[in-house]
Amino acid sequence: MGYELIPAASISSSGLRAETLRMEVAANNIANAQTTSPNGKNLYQRKVVVFESVLKDQFNRNSFNSFGGVNVKEVVASNKQPIEIFNPSHPHADENGMLLKPNISPLEEMVDMMTATRAYEANLTLMKESKKMAEKTIQLGGQG
Repeated sequence: MGYELIPAASISSSGLRAETLRMEVAANNIANAQTTSPNGKNLYQRKVVVFESVLKDQFNRNSFNSFGGVNVKEVVASNKQPIEIFNPSHPHADENGMLLKPNISPLEEMVDMMTATRAYEANLTLMKESKKMAEKTIQLGGQG
C-alpha cells in the first residue's frame, strides 16, 4: 500500500473535475435554451451530470482510506417535454404555426451553476489546507 503525502488531494481533485464538468454542462444548457430546429427534429435537450462515488479498495470498505472521491458516471438528457409556442412567422414552425423550444429554465441552470461553483470552491479550499498541513508536517519532521 502506497503512502500519500496529501491523502485528501486525490479526492478533492476528483471533485474539482466533476464540478468543472457540471458547470460546463449548465453553461451549455443556458447557451441552448432558446435554440430551435425545423419541426422540432433533433431539438436540444437539457443535459444533467450524474455522479457516482469511487472506492479505492473494495475489500476494505470500513476504512476511511477506501474512499476515492467522485466520478462522473454519465451525462444524460432530461426527459422534460419541449415548450410549444405559437409563432407562425418563425422558419422552424410547423404547418400549424407551432414552434418547439427546449424546456430549459435559465434560473434553474444558474442555481445549478452556483452550487457547482460553491462545491468547486470547497474542494479547492480543502486542497489548499491539506497542502498547508503537509508542509507543516514536513517542517516538524525536519526539526527532529
